[in-house]
Amino acid sequence: MRELAPLLTLIAREKTQEVLQAEKELILQEEDPQKRSDLLATAVMVASRHFDLDFLWDFFQEEVKQMQTSNFIQDWIQEGIQQGIQQGIQQGIQQGIQQGAQQKAQSILIQQLTAKFGKLPRSVENRIRSTTDESELDGLTLRVLTVSSLDELGLNGRGK
Repeated sequence: MRELAPLLTLIAREKTQEVLQAEKELILQEEDPQKRSDLLATAVMVASRHFDLDFLWDFFQEEVKQMQTSNFIQDWIQEGIQQGIQQGIQQGIQQGIQQGAQQKAQSILIQQLTAKFGKLPRSVENRIRSTTDESELDGLTLRVLTVSSLDELGLNGRGK
């Protein structure tokens, strides 16, 4: 019964390459390509309990393409794709939140400086907009309260 072929390595006393070869030959006799694919994938999974995965991939190298059409392998692939998409979305949301917070901190700093010192030189605004370090932006926002000139902040390339 070819359907039971993937279990040969489980029931064989000796877990040898010869048993695996007999298993593979039985499976390859299956005429239905989908069943053959499922049987091959199952055989690799079962055999992986007794054989090294690198060895199994080499041993079943010619059949790997067939295994990729296996129903449960396709399910795993789809599940992996979905997990990857979800992780990408989460990372995108996180990056968007961080960038939004960063832009908000930059805008607040520019508003504070404008309120305190009037129209800012373009170089100062550009320097602030190019600052992405949150702790640096936070520090500058606090220092605005205690400085008496832009020079003291060190944003224009002169002094601190």
